[in-house]
Amino acid sequence: MVALLHDGHGGVYHPSDMGAYTTPTIFGWIEGRLVITHVAAEGAEGLQPGDIVLKVDGKPSLDVLTEKEVLISGASPQWRRAVALEQLNQGQKDSQIRLDVQTQSGQSRSVLLRRSVDEQTLREERVPRLGGKLLGVLPSATRTVR
Repeated sequence: MVALLHDGHGGVYHPSDMGAYTTPTIFGWIEGRLVITHVAAEGAEGLQPGDIVLKVDGKPSLDVLTEKEVLISGASPQWRRAVALEQLNQGQKDSQIRLDVQTQSGQSRSVLLRRSVDEQTLREERVPRLGGKLLGVLPSATRTVR
């Protein structure tokens, strides 16, 4: 019901739904695919930024995100997608999530991740800017679009 308000400030939560833990990964929705954009130093089971998540717990990744988005209140589809991407990783301490991924080399594999990272400690690194000027260099596997 709150989702129909289309207001990103509204939400209904139950304590059992809220987890203070996340997997050691950060997801992004890039070119119509669920992609791993960042991994923690430990616990990512060899996953790398750029790996494509095909399925989450046996369901196609788009279906899983869509199920979450219909329950999220937001003024734009982009906001609902961003919140769904965060919620996908969150859960109770030591709960698990199974990802079927395609690596950058094209290999498919299944990975079981544990939600063991405090969600406040895992942050995607951003390249700093000063007055619009880029202050860092991106890894060679990525490109900058201006």
